Amino acid sequence: MIPKKIGKIDFALMGPKEVRKLSATKVITADTYDDDGFPIPMGLMDL
Repeated sequence: MIPKKIGKIDFALMGPKEVRKLSATKVITADTYDDDGFPIPMGLMDL
């Protein structure tokens, strides 16, 4: 593995519209995890 140097990191605040857009998802099943322990897509734990 070759180490790399990070040259710059920028942080910014999101506006209310951006936060609302990113904070909502469509949930179509009440199930949370599949048999292997992974979140079910469009379930309660899907991020």
